[in-house]
Amino acid sequence: MLAGKHRLPAFDFRYHHVIGGMGQIRQGAIIQRMIGRGAQGAPWVLGQIAHALYGTPAPVEPTGSALADLVAEHYEAILSFYGVALGLKVARKHLGWYADRAGAPKAEMLTADDAATVLRLIPSAFTSPERQAA
Repeated sequence: MLAGKHRLPAFDFRYHHVIGGMGQIRQGAIIQRMIGRGAQGAPWVLGQIAHALYGTPAPVEPTGSALADLVAEHYEAILSFYGVALGLKVARKHLGWYADRAGAPKAEMLTADDAATVLRLIPSAFTSPERQAA
């Protein structure tokens, strides 16, 4: 497979190994990007890959209120790490990824200018009746 002028290596399972408690996968930069982008808005994908490759326990994909709790916890961790001013901006891409993956409404969450509003919107966005029927 070609990317620009460079030939990409074949996906070789011999070079995969799992490190860390969250089932992070470490190998060449190309594979990391492919897996990383596939896990945007779905951090449990890394554990699913580890399960498929190594038979580790399969993670449960959160839905409904469990997903809302996970998103809210991640949002609060981003705010804590970056501070509120920068955290609000940094968190938007993560909220967008979660919402895109879950089919949740995102416009109001991504344009809110205070953390309390976003935290109030997360449960309804990820546990709405329309989402439960999907």
